[in-house]
Amino acid sequence: MALLGLPHALLGDTPLADARLWFGAVFLGALALAARRGPRSAGGRGGRAALVNPALLPASCPAVALPSAAGGVDLPVIGLMCLGLALAGRRGGAVAAGAAMGAAAALKWTAWPLLPVALVLLAVTAGRRAAGPPCAPR
Repeated sequence: MALLGLPHALLGDTPLADARLWFGAVFLGALALAARRGPRSAGGRGGRAALVNPALLPASCPAVALPSAAGGVDLPVIGLMCLGLALAGRRGGAVAAGAAMGAAAALKWTAWPLLPVALVLLAVTAGRRAAGPPCAPR
């Protein structure tokens, strides 16, 4: 969290140095990466792709407005947790998922329960890759 306070230390008391701005930027950036890295949804009318990615919906939740206004440290933690889970569900994303979840756990101890869930997700995706394509019936 000290890293997000550096703009205030460097720029002084300016609106750009407000920690709430940087908390929100990390949150939205992590969600945008999770949406880009996560599974794609082909929902929508007439077979067209959905205009809104479901991974970005937490950003529009009213429960996000209070931590955004008050400047709580929960937003970057939640964003990094979502990013870690999205990366853990992808092929070859174990190291990046570990980095995102490690950063979340370093920011706040309440992210630690995510780690067993992510380990199971990584084991399932690794097991799916190790099994290979299903064999044709004889």
